[in-house]
Amino acid sequence: SIDAYEKAIRGSLAQNSPVIIRISFNKEFFPYSSSGHYSTIVSVYEKNGQTFVKLVDSFVNRYSSNAYANCTTGEVEVPLSTLYYYNSYCGRSDRYVIYNP
Repeated sequence: SIDAYEKAIRGSLAQNSPVIIRISFNKEFFPYSSSGHYSTIVSVYEKNGQTFVKLVDSFVNRYSSNAYANCTTGEVEVPLSTLYYYNSYCGRSDRYVIYNP
């Protein structure tokens, strides 16, 4: 469930463990199209009554910024529900892989 998904991400971040996710998004969230690559979730937070995740993505600095992506920092903001449901219904690879030392 999305609640378990969020709890797992928050739990790993609370232990200072990286959360690695395979992404494959269109330009709404990333200023490039991607057939799939890995990114790192660095935080989970509330914004405008919605849960967001912030990712650091090495591809971002090669393209222009948009409303969600900052090319200077390589950070991308994505609503958690969009991240969860996109990977769920588009048949992509694992939603996330958590490395816990």
